[in-house]
Amino acid sequence: MTIENLPNTIKMLQNFRFNLVKLRMAKNYTQVQLAEKLDKNRQAIYDWETGKCLPNGENLLKICLVFMVSLEDLLATEIDTKKLEALWSADLKELAA
Repeated sequence: MTIENLPNTIKMLQNFRFNLVKLRMAKNYTQVQLAEKLDKNRQAIYDWETGKCLPNGENLLKICLVFMVSLEDLLATEIDTKKLEALWSADLKELAA
């Protein structure tokens, strides 16, 4: 990483932290519940959400699968949970049918 890339890296870290909390709360998951889904402990989720550390690539992909978001969205944007809630509801209806 070069010093020129530092602002983008910091922004991605901030986006990730914000989005992880936002997604977890939109799904009404506790840190413990999310940790169980990712086969991690609650401390790992806390560390990710507070920016103490970042998940490795495998865990980033697991987070994307749990919340049905792209890696790009998870890292590069502010996620709109209203749109996701509609998607999550549609998937539940499809599974029930």
